[in-house]
Amino acid sequence: MRPPTTGHVRKSFGHFDGAVSAATFRGLPEGVAHPKQLLEPLRRCGSRLPIPREALATLELLFDYTKLSDWEPGGTPLVFPGNAELAGCLGVTERTVRNHLSALEGAGLISIFRGPGNRRMPVWNGAGEMIAAYGINLAPVAEQSEVFRLVGKEQAERRRSLKVILRQIGEALQDVRTAVDAVEVVLSEEGIDPLTHSVFLTLTEILTLSEEKCRLARRIWERDAAASVQEQADYMSLLLEIRDQLIDFAGQANTDAMSLLQDSGSSDVFSIKISGDPETKFREDSTKTSLNKSNLFQKEVVTGVGNGAEHRRQAVLPGFEPVTAPESAGPLLIKPHHLLSLCPEFRAVLSEQLLQETPETASTASYHDAARLIALNMGVSDWCWRTGCNLHGRGQALLAVAVALLKPRDSFTKNRQSFLAGMLLRPQGQLNALASFHALRKRRQEE
Repeated sequence: MRPPTTGHVRKSFGHFDGAVSAATFRGLPEGVAHPKQLLEPLRRCGSRLPIPREALATLELLFDYTKLSDWEPGGTPLVFPGNAELAGCLGVTERTVRNHLSALEGAGLISIFRGPGNRRMPVWNGAGEMIAAYGINLAPVAEQSEVFRLVGKEQAERRRSLKVILRQIGEALQDVRTAVDAVEVVLSEEGIDPLTHSVFLTLTEILTLSEEKCRLARRIWERDAAASVQEQADYMSLLLEIRDQLIDFAGQANTDAMSLLQDSGSSDVFSIKISGDPETKFREDSTKTSLNKSNLFQKEVVTGVGNGAEHRRQAVLPGFEPVTAPESAGPLLIKPHHLLSLCPEFRAVLSEQLLQETPETASTASYHDAARLIALNMGVSDWCWRTGCNLHGRGQALLAVAVALLKPRDSFTKNRQSFLAGMLLRPQGQLNALASFHALRKRRQEE
C-alpha cells in the first residue's frame, strides 16, 4: 500500500531558495559565534523586512530547539515542533503560527520538509537513526543573514542621513529664533519704530512658518521607520525640501536682523553680496556650519582687515568682501552699560587691570583690550585671539567673549574655553555674535 500523498503547496521563489540553502549548508558564517547572532540583521531591516515583524518571535523560538552542534559543518539545524506547541509558547493561536511559518518559508528564511499526511515529523528506524528528515530546516537563515546585514546597514546609514537633515533643520530654526529675540530686545528698549516693528512682524511670520515646517519634519521622522520603499524616498525628498526652505528663512531672518542691529559706523562688519543660492546665502547670513562642505575650499585670498590687527592674507568665503577698516577703533557694536551689567568680568578688568576709573566712559580700544585679557584668562591662546580678530574684526571678537561669558555652564559640549575658541576660528563671515548677544540678553531679562 502506497503512503498518502503530502498534498500540494503553492511554491514561490523563496521556497526554492530555502531548499537550495538547506542542501548546501556548511555551518555558521565566518565571524558568527552563536546561531542567534543571525537574527540581529533581521531586526535592523526596519520596513525592508520581508516578513511580519511578529514572525521574528516565532523564528527565534525555533532557534531554541536547536543545539550548537547542529550549526557546525556537517550538521543540520532541523527542528520539528508542532503548531500547537509553538502557539502555546508564544501565546498566540495556531492559525497565527501557520501564517508566520508560511511567511518565513516564502521569504526563503526556512525550508519545510513535509512527510506523509503533510506532517513535519522525521522517520526513525529501530536503531534510532533518522531515515527521513522531515521538519523545519533553519539553515537558510545562515545564508540570508549577509543579505539582510547589508540591508540593515543601508537602513542605518539612511537614518543617520535623516538625523543630519533634522539637525540642520533645527539649526536653521534656531537661527530664526535668535534673530527674532534680538529684534524683540531692540523693540523693548528703543521703543516702537515703524521700520523696526515692520521687520519684527515679518520675522515673527517667518518663525511661525519655520516652526510648522519643523513639526512636519518631526512627524516624517516618526513615520519613516514603518514606511515602504517608495514612501521613504518621498519622505527623503520632502525633508530635503523643508531643509532648503528653512535655510532660506534663516538667511532672510539673519539679514533683516543684522540690518537693524549693526551700527552703520562700525568698521568690523562685512558687506554681503547675496548670490541667490540658498546654500551660500545660509552660510553668509548664519552662524551655523555650512551644509555642503564641498565649496568650503573654493576660497579667494584677500587681505584680512581688523582694528589693530596685523594685515595678513586670509581665506575668505565666496560672496564676502571685508570693508576696509579705518585706523581708529570705532564705536562698540553694543551699548557699554549692557556689556558691563551682564558681564561683570569686563568691569573688573577695566577697573583693576586697565586702571579705568569709570568703565562706562572707557574707550573702545580699552574694551577690546579687556576682551583679549578675558579670553586669555579663559585659556584661549593669543594666536587664536589674533586669528579671530583678523577673520571677524575686534568688535565681533569682543562680542564672542561676551557670548561665551553669558552662556550657561551646562550648555557647553566641552568647556567655555573650547566654545570661545570655536567661535573665533569660524570661517570668515560665519560669526554672528551680535544677534546671539541680544538673544542671551533677552533670556537673562526673562529670568
